[in-house]
Amino acid sequence: MSVATLFGPILFFSGFLDSRTPEQSTVCFVLGPVFMFLFGSQLWRDAKILSIDTLSHTISFTNLFTRHHSKYSITNFDGFVDMYQPTHGGSCRVLYLVKGKKFVKKISGYYYSNLDELQNALAPLKYMGQQSFNLFKSIQILFGVPVYK
Repeated sequence: MSVATLFGPILFFSGFLDSRTPEQSTVCFVLGPVFMFLFGSQLWRDAKILSIDTLSHTISFTNLFTRHHSKYSITNFDGFVDMYQPTHGGSCRVLYLVKGKKFVKKISGYYYSNLDELQNALAPLKYMGQQSFNLFKSIQILFGVPVYK
């Protein structure tokens, strides 16, 4: 995660405060924290330390901020799918672990540079294919609605 990603919205909106009308400055002052909340909540939710133990067939997630740790047997999942999601620089590959037609855990190439190695470690799981991304599906995933057909 780059500094520009974390602080970009603040720097972007603060540059506008100098040369804008009071109304425009107020809008920027309000939108800056809203964007920071949205980006911060995604970082808070998705930035995890990931460990896959291929001998015991377990996968562990530890939140970077809260240190909440959860460990699962790989056999708890039905399989995994991959998807390309749009980012500010193009697209990013994401693996989703599937359980009961829901995408329950996310492994994003945005946070992990070794996504191919992680996928290889998930070899005991069934590969359920590539899914196309759309905003409606993203909202369903966020709220835990079954997505996989």
